[in-house]
Amino acid sequence: FDRELSSARRVRFLAYGSSDLVDWHMAPWAGRPLLASVEVEYGLDIPTRSSDQPTGPGPLTALLVANPSGDLPAANVEVHSVEKELTGWNVTRLEGEAVTRTSILDRLAHVRLFHYAGHAEIERSEGLASALLLKGGVRIELGDLLAASAVPPYVVLSACEAAAMASRSPSLMGLAQAFIAAGSRGVVAPIRTVSDTAALMF
Repeated sequence: FDRELSSARRVRFLAYGSSDLVDWHMAPWAGRPLLASVEVEYGLDIPTRSSDQPTGPGPLTALLVANPSGDLPAANVEVHSVEKELTGWNVTRLEGEAVTRTSILDRLAHVRLFHYAGHAEIERSEGLASALLLKGGVRIELGDLLAASAVPPYVVLSACEAAAMASRSPSLMGLAQAFIAAGSRGVVAPIRTVSDTAALMF
């Protein structure tokens, strides 16, 4: 694929089965990782609800969630830096104990961007109970996202393994994939464990 890659700006992988476990963005090409040469995205071969959603929120609305568990100090710094970049946006920022299940789920349908900096958990046995973790063991699970009336077009999940899928049953849905299936156009999220400081730098 050298000729195609040389002229490409973006490469989309539709991985399935054991290929889900391959970090295609790190595949060597032209002496360096593929991601150093082109944008890499992972697509899902599933129907989405994008066309079924209402006209939706205005173009400059954002929900930023920082450190709901209270143990990720860099997450507060991360969200503050994101907020500074969103000049002219109507931003709702939730931190620490102000973050509740209701405060997030009630707002998801009304924002264009959702940025979550906190903990996530992947259910490794069946891949169906992955969740964003809030204080006191409260969870926003994959099913909550799929059942939402609408989700933001753009999502950043700055949380460990938020795009990971069950290792024993590849191709089962992770949190990032659930947002796509529910209608989001794009989600940025890690497939591996990341440190608080690494998430901030990214």
